[in-house]
Amino acid sequence: GNADMRMTARFDPRSFDIEVQSAEGGPPGFSALMTAQGKSMLNDAFKLQKALAQRTLKVGDSVDVPLSMNLPVPLPGAAGGLQGQVHYTLVKVTGGVAYFDLNLTMDIQMNTPLPTPPEAAASDAATGASAPASAPEATPARMLRMVMKGSGKGTSSLRLADQLPLSTQLAMNMQMVMDGPDNSRMLMDMVMDTTSKGENLAKKPAAAPKKKN
Repeated sequence: GNADMRMTARFDPRSFDIEVQSAEGGPPGFSALMTAQGKSMLNDAFKLQKALAQRTLKVGDSVDVPLSMNLPVPLPGAAGGLQGQVHYTLVKVTGGVAYFDLNLTMDIQMNTPLPTPPEAAASDAATGASAPASAPEATPARMLRMVMKGSGKGTSSLRLADQLPLSTQLAMNMQMVMDGPDNSRMLMDMVMDTTSKGENLAKKPAAAPKKKN
């Protein structure tokens, strides 16, 4: 469900180092989780700025930025996330803001062993105990095979004065085929729209009092 969550971090624009200082709100355990994983999330948010710091772009030029995407349900071998790539193309620079067109590509193939079910492990242990010590046959590993392809398009804007990502919109379309043990197969089509915005929370200096005539 929806929840109000707040995380405070310190960002060094020279080294691109991020220090998570505090996290509050959200469900039980959120603070510890975000303190541990928040640095990775914030690093993802600043990947474009880091890429731009290493080169100069003119209108029509492009830069590729890696994308990390968390999965709703962690998969074995995927560490709970998938990796893709976003192609940023500079469209225009107006009023100190750079505007980009985005193209996402994702092409993933995984082949990872699954944990042995408790009943199978118990059966193997019993067989190994009763069989001759010379030749217990190992149970073949249960494998999970997954193929995922995805694409997406969107836009992004970046304020150049303070490297603030003002807004990003990205519409993604992904198809996944997952083959498990025992000839099981799962097909999944997923459409995901993401929107993010940035704002400067620094307090504006108080206006000088008007002089009396």
